[in-house]
Amino acid sequence: MALTVIEVKPLICPDGQKKIKKIDGNGLYLLVKISGSKLWRMRYRFNSKYQELALGQYPKISLLEALNRAAKARAQLVQGVSC
Repeated sequence: MALTVIEVKPLICPDGQKKIKKIDGNGLYLLVKISGSKLWRMRYRFNSKYQELALGQYPKISLLEALNRAAKARAQLVQGVSC
C-alpha cells in the first residue's frame, strides 16, 4: 500500500524497537530510527544481489521527491546501470 504524506509526517519509533520500516512499494520505504530520523531507502536487486540505495532524509526529501528519485534509479537499473 502506498504511503501518504499524512502517514509519513507523524511517524515515530515505538518504545523497545530499534527501527521500523514503512513500505511504499517498488522497493521504496521509509526507515524510522529510534533517534527520530526518517530516511528514504530503496531496496533493489542487481546482478542477483540485493542492495539498498539511500535517497535522502525526510522532510528535506519529500515523499514526492523520493518517489521521483526511486523512479530514476529504476530506469537506470533497467538499462543495466547499478545505482
